[in-house]
Amino acid sequence: MEQAIALYRPEEYAFPVDGLIFEYDDLAYGRSLGATGHHENRLMALKWADTLYETVFRSLEVATTRTGMVSLTGVFDDVEIDGTTVNHAYLHNLDIFKQLALGPGDKISVYKANMIIPQIAENHTKSGSCPIPIVCPCCGEMLMIHKSPGGTQQLYCENPDCPARLVRKFVHFCSKTRMEIEGLAEQTLETFVQRGWVKNFGDLYELERHKTDIVACHGFGEKSFARLQKAIDKRRTCTLNQFIAALGIPEVGRHAGRILNRHFGGSWNAFEQAIRDGYDFTQLEDFGKVMNDNIYTWYNNAEEAVLWRPALNHITFLKEDTVMSENTNNPFAGKIVVATGKLENYTRDGIQMKLLSLGAKPASSVSKKTDYVIAGEKAGSKLTKAQDLGITILTEQQFEDMLAGVEA
Repeated sequence: MEQAIALYRPEEYAFPVDGLIFEYDDLAYGRSLGATGHHENRLMALKWADTLYETVFRSLEVATTRTGMVSLTGVFDDVEIDGTTVNHAYLHNLDIFKQLALGPGDKISVYKANMIIPQIAENHTKSGSCPIPIVCPCCGEMLMIHKSPGGTQQLYCENPDCPARLVRKFVHFCSKTRMEIEGLAEQTLETFVQRGWVKNFGDLYELERHKTDIVACHGFGEKSFARLQKAIDKRRTCTLNQFIAALGIPEVGRHAGRILNRHFGGSWNAFEQAIRDGYDFTQLEDFGKVMNDNIYTWYNNAEEAVLWRPALNHITFLKEDTVMSENTNNPFAGKIVVATGKLENYTRDGIQMKLLSLGAKPASSVSKKTDYVIAGEKAGSKLTKAQDLGITILTEQQFEDMLAGVEA
């Protein structure tokens, strides 16, 4: 095997390659080994070591997210990696921060995981002079340490009234891929929250009450308010999948919203009644126990209900035709397809709708049941997993070429 690996020179290729996949010469024997939910046992993936770059650590950025989890990001001197300037790396949990023992001026090694995500590989100095944050950077409340079921530690702000948590929930709700309310950027929402004009999602639809004050704000005027009001009025109607994705239920995003939309016929009342009746959401495609439990935890959280339920008084749900097409005259009909990375001609929602129109089954995660993966620019871990599982990977052009061959 070492001799075979030595034949490859990834640094000389015109395209990025992060490793090799080996399988048995005896294909029948390989298939007999079975598979796990993560990979097929007949395959072995070997990754080349990431190229490390030396730089100097400068500081730690601390931010509170909409869930209350406090994110830690390392800031360091600029370093060129794969043609881009890198100076920040997200530290995924408190354990990693402790292990690195960071401090200003420390000499560190950094790299790009999967040639995309900046990471700190090692701290050569380990001064440990950068302390663990103990208070929320937004509200000043003491932070708590939570442990995941796997034992991973994370910092959390448990203050339900923390402005950072509330602002980011509004940002999530209004974002382009959720309710898509134009004109409500984070800075604007922060002002509205701080002034007490919006305390729940329903308040967004009643900004007329504060028109005089809003128009008097810096950067606003009569025309700006009119444009904002028009954007809000446009979202007095929405589909069930848009609204569910906007609610911020952990692990229940746009893909899950589409599945729920199809199953409950676009009806919020049917979805809510199912929760009240104790419906088992794991019966639905791509829904596991974690997603099922998250829906019930979210729904039974009284503080969360105070935030989202008032919006129901202002929204009319539209039925969107997302029923799988009966079109079978194409290679994707009945196939499970995952799209990942940035595509040239499709938005994330656009490629999902295209796949549905072809009679395919769009999925959000890669498994051994996946038939195709359409990989765009900066495709990450899903592409890697597909390679490990030996799944057919298509570029966007190959996807369209296969369709063109049918249509021709």
